[in-house]
Amino acid sequence: MEYENQIEELCPKSLKDVDQCRKEKLAPKTWKLGVYEKPDAKFPTLGEIHIIGTPGKGMNALYIQNKSKPVDFPSDSKGTDWGYSCYFEFTVSDVKGDWIQLPRNPFTNPVWINLKKDWPVKKEGEILPAPESLEVGSIYSAGAIGNIVPIKFSGAEIVYRKENANDMNCGDEVKEVSKEELKELKMPISNLYDKDGHLIVWPAYCRGC
Repeated sequence: MEYENQIEELCPKSLKDVDQCRKEKLAPKTWKLGVYEKPDAKFPTLGEIHIIGTPGKGMNALYIQNKSKPVDFPSDSKGTDWGYSCYFEFTVSDVKGDWIQLPRNPFTNPVWINLKKDWPVKKEGEILPAPESLEVGSIYSAGAIGNIVPIKFSGAEIVYRKENANDMNCGDEVKEVSKEELKELKMPISNLYDKDGHLIVWPAYCRGC
């Protein structure tokens, strides 16, 4: 993704064919993931997820069901700045060993993918994407609910409070907050998902202060 910012170094003017070098370095790259009905590679694939990264532009994904036209597969985090975290992230509904389940939409039903199978590590130190859980004490944007700070997860409920002025003060002087602002609230964990099982809760401040 950083190739655009490094293009002068990657394709110096001293090269014989600078234009061809730039074309190759800035060309989109596509990664493919097989999509399975069950967490077992013995089953035939239902289709493929294509993740396309364009240097300096960003990433997008498509789902291509076998013998069907590609459909958009937008990230759930809806980030807009690829230079920061939570830019291009998706909901994981279950994990079984190396298998990761994705909720329905754009799939008809939940499906399974296997990163280790389709994206084998090729370089020493290379790290595959891995599922992460919501963290207690972090600030999340929760759609119409507003910004929340999880306190604990208890069975099918989440205990949380609303964000206050001191949660992201970025070094400013600590402000006095009311007891009402620190009040612990509860709601079903199901409220954190849409009707298809996609998370609506994502980090509120991906870029930090």
